[in-house]
Amino acid sequence: MLSLMILAALTVCAADAADRAPDAFDLNRPGWSRQPTWLANPASNSEVSGTGWTSSFDGKALRTTPPSLTFTVDQPHKGMKFSTPMKGLSLRDFPFLVLHYRARNIDTTSRDYAVYVDDGDASRQLAPVRLCDLHADDHWHTLAVDVSRLSKSNEPRLLAVQVQATEAGKALLEFRRLEFTDVWPEGATRVGPAPPPAALDRPVPLAGLKWTAQPSWLANPAASDAHECAPGRPLATPQTETSPGV
Repeated sequence: MLSLMILAALTVCAADAADRAPDAFDLNRPGWSRQPTWLANPASNSEVSGTGWTSSFDGKALRTTPPSLTFTVDQPHKGMKFSTPMKGLSLRDFPFLVLHYRARNIDTTSRDYAVYVDDGDASRQLAPVRLCDLHADDHWHTLAVDVSRLSKSNEPRLLAVQVQATEAGKALLEFRRLEFTDVWPEGATRVGPAPPPAALDRPVPLAGLKWTAQPSWLANPAASDAHECAPGRPLATPQTETSPGV
């Protein structure tokens, strides 16, 4: 399975645009930028933080926790949008966006995006995952969407995440998996369009085809008068048995 892991490649702490190189997609220097001008109710105390693999021993067992990326907004009815560049992503290679997340006190009545992908089309907002697609029950969920069927560009250039807090405040959106991959994750909830139906097999009538001998394809070709291909008969020569393949 191939995957482009946004979580692993782009987590840790938030960085202002001025502190990050243009078009950064640096595995060694990740960065997310707050975008308060992108929404009407920006929070003043939003945070994004990331952790790597952590382990702890409780006296009985060693417990290992996978990497996570966490976005928080403390103020009730406030929100924040965070963005990161995605230079180098090809939806032809990695069509499926996968989220393994848990959410708490997130406004899931909103149809605004939870995850946004900038494919260069300024006429509309590409929102493969909306806030109303999330479950804010503080449990882990997995969802996936085929972004390649939504995007007008094969190489989107930016990804954004939005958090909108309910009246309770203390909103949290945590990811243990945020990536583009070429394999649909087993058990994931599908968001967006279903894949096209698989094409039906169509039998090819071999007897009606024209077959041409290709003596130059092998080192020991039979003489032209010592082989034949007749309808309804197996392909063979009197000198040797044939094997599948070219």
